[in-house]
Amino acid sequence: ITKNDASDPVPATWWVHYHIVVTNREPVAMGPVMLTDTIPAGMYYVDTPANDGWTHAGGVVTRTVTSIAAESAVERELVLGTHATASGVLTNRIVARWDDITVTAEETTTIIASVPRTPSPTARPSETPVETPTETPIDTPTATATPTATPTATPTNTPSPTPTLEPHTV
Repeated sequence: ITKNDASDPVPATWWVHYHIVVTNREPVAMGPVMLTDTIPAGMYYVDTPANDGWTHAGGVVTRTVTSIAAESAVERELVLGTHATASGVLTNRIVARWDDITVTAEETTTIIASVPRTPSPTARPSETPVETPTETPIDTPTATATPTATPTATPTNTPSPTPTLEPHTV
């Protein structure tokens, strides 16, 4: 059995992809073969399609390989995540059991401080806004209603009394 990590070192919080190969060097098929991986402190099981077929319980991951043909091998992948607080060298061990045969493989993975994220640029504050003069509209004549003549009383000539001359006698 062999076990290799896909990349090393790995920043904390990243996933580690382990490539596992179980080889049958015998002239007859063997199986079922039970694979058991105890997750080291600082790591956790990742629920991902790549882990289909693995069973996880209490920090131990298991998988059964039904059969391995004579003089051939099977390959499996196991994905584990790293905790934000993980650091240093972690050793991950897998055990393969078939009948009375037990073989192990270990892989060390160096966990480094998490890679800081590149900060997003902060918007630069704009300068103090300056009022932009706007063109003042020219007065446009508005239609005004034409006045309608209002009837007024037409003066009538009222005869004024005319003095009457009376003859005077002297």
